[in-house]
Amino acid sequence: DDPLKIAGLEIKLVWRNKRIVAVEEGRVTDDLRSALDAKGVRLFVIPSDEVQKSLVLEQLKAALKE
Repeated sequence: DDPLKIAGLEIKLVWRNKRIVAVEEGRVTDDLRSALDAKGVRLFVIPSDEVQKSLVLEQLKAALKE
């Protein structure tokens, strides 16, 4: 799939049919959050901390099964 281009960012981790994206925490901006909210897209922020990252990835996997 092509990356999603929104709020000046290119997002590669996109599940369009589920309306879900995942973005590394250092790339998340207020503009991005607002743009995704306006489109009804759920944002998963991937932290740099390994322990937190595994928790978020588990939540993401669960959301993709919904």
